Amino acid sequence: RGHSVVGVDGSQKMLAVARERLGPKTAGRVTFVQGRVPFDDHPGPFGAIVCSSVLEYVGELGTALEGFRQRLQPGGILMVSFPNGLSLYRAGERLVHRLTGRPAYLRHVKSPPQSPRRFARGLEKASFDVLETHFYARPAPLFDPLHVGPIKPLVNNLFVMVCSRRA
Repeated sequence: RGHSVVGVDGSQKMLAVARERLGPKTAGRVTFVQGRVPFDDHPGPFGAIVCSSVLEYVGELGTALEGFRQRLQPGGILMVSFPNGLSLYRAGERLVHRLTGRPAYLRHVKSPPQSPRRFARGLEKASFDVLETHFYARPAPLFDPLHVGPIKPLVNNLFVMVCSRRA
């Protein structure tokens, strides 16, 4: 839609896949960079930042959120996903990992799941206003009937928050 995009990933393989999937209409407006959060090589300012399934692998959440704030223009939008600390499945997964070492990806997690309320406090501390929160990623169709009302946070593995940077 006429916007310029910078895609950042720590893996050259993932960046190669992203480049392969670019369509001819977007090829000139998208730049891919190997890097880490908060991508020091690209100071911005950006109108929006989307950070999906990244922050759990970053050791210092406050530093990452401050980096996003510094790179967003005032009023800019941050959309970020994070593991849901209220999820019963996540709790079971952590227990199994302590007992068996599986799933292996949990070895790389530096910031464990948080409740959305706690995560929102961190965003507010970094000068963001939370606009929306949504839960998603049920672990199996078995949980579909529970995906309603107050139980929803307990059966979804992730949440996404949409925030606005304060001026």
